[in-house]
Amino acid sequence: MIGQTISQYKILEKLGEGGMGVVYKARDTKLDRDVALKFLPAHLAASEQDKARFVQEAKAAAALNHPNVCSIIDIQEHDAPDGAGKQMFIIMEFVDGTTLRKKMETLTGGTQPYPTKQAIEIAIQVADGLAAAHEKGIIHRDVKPENIMVRKDGIAQVMDFGLAKLRGTISRITKAGSTVGTAGYMSPEQVQGLDADHRSDIFSLGVMMYELLTGRMPFKGVHETALMYEIVNVEAEPMSAVNPELDPELDRIVYECLQKDPEERYQSVKEISRDLKRFRRESSKARMSKTFPVQSAARLNAAAGRAPSRVSPGASGSMPEGVSTESGVSEKPSRGWLLWSVGTLVAGMAIIASLWQPWETPATSSRPVTRVTIRFPENVQIPIGTQGIDISPDGKFISLLVQSGLEFSLFLRPSDREAIEPVLGSVAPYGNVYFQHFSPD
Repeated sequence: MIGQTISQYKILEKLGEGGMGVVYKARDTKLDRDVALKFLPAHLAASEQDKARFVQEAKAAAALNHPNVCSIIDIQEHDAPDGAGKQMFIIMEFVDGTTLRKKMETLTGGTQPYPTKQAIEIAIQVADGLAAAHEKGIIHRDVKPENIMVRKDGIAQVMDFGLAKLRGTISRITKAGSTVGTAGYMSPEQVQGLDADHRSDIFSLGVMMYELLTGRMPFKGVHETALMYEIVNVEAEPMSAVNPELDPELDRIVYECLQKDPEERYQSVKEISRDLKRFRRESSKARMSKTFPVQSAARLNAAAGRAPSRVSPGASGSMPEGVSTESGVSEKPSRGWLLWSVGTLVAGMAIIASLWQPWETPATSSRPVTRVTIRFPENVQIPIGTQGIDISPDGKFISLLVQSGLEFSLFLRPSDREAIEPVLGSVAPYGNVYFQHFSPD
């Protein structure tokens, strides 16, 4: 069809193809703009049921006006080639971007976690788009990365409402008792052929967030029947067990989305958006609070005529770009705000130690610059909200309060050699320990 002009639209190139349509990029010759045309496949054109679903998609999406939903312009028919009768097509907004699935494959190979900050931004936008649909009584029923377009400017848009239905109705297009959706992303009620409401979209959004943040699906049956059994009966492995660098709050948000019983899930997709935005805001505040004290201490150090102590977080805790080099912290690519905040904390404590050391005389307070690399054991992280690091008064040891699974424990790292050893008897249950400190002597 490339090169043909249908109605006022000149078809330029094929963009993609799915079960419910073939999509082309076209030029609107009247309004001089690019659009996307979605054609009902020829093998479905004769089916009244498929035609009705195609029209339903257009009506569902056309009822929405939201920046995170791909807008519908019109729906028309044209004479199909070879005298095959009328062929329906939807005229949609042309999104200059790519699907989230392709973005995932490009950035991570499809098997590694998506960058956390970007994943949260996309999840917020998808939640906002779904919230707009739910307010109109429209349930998407097929939320997955393939149905999310990410524009070049970073805006994510929900598209493909081919399986959508109006809340409070039993779809005449998909009879009650049949499964609707994509295996792996369906809610337990969809798998069982039960009537699905807006909370089914919440479950599917949870599956998508789990995949983004861990690089793997929460349910992994080797075939479709086993997969559906897991969705209905098996709890997903906690995300923190798959990706230990994730904040526990993200684990909680996704866990609440993936509850088997719709009554135990989030009851509104707006709540998910609200919690994700709060997490994003508080994470930003945490980064600022960790950075500014180090910069202030460095300025005090300079005013006092002292050289700042320097601590390099090393391979497991590098600092982000943009942190002031006045603090003496080397700038290296970051693996995540949690680990680089640890490096910032170490640098700040080292600077404070150089400013105030009441247990030493002036004759012994001057020390050479010391660089320390901290390499964490596997599946270990500094827990948020704790005093994760302390430096001994003589500068010979660094203590680490770390979390592994649901346990806290202490580790010691001598400053003169790269070794980290557990402190025997220091294991405590999660949430029971928040502070640790060396005695002055």
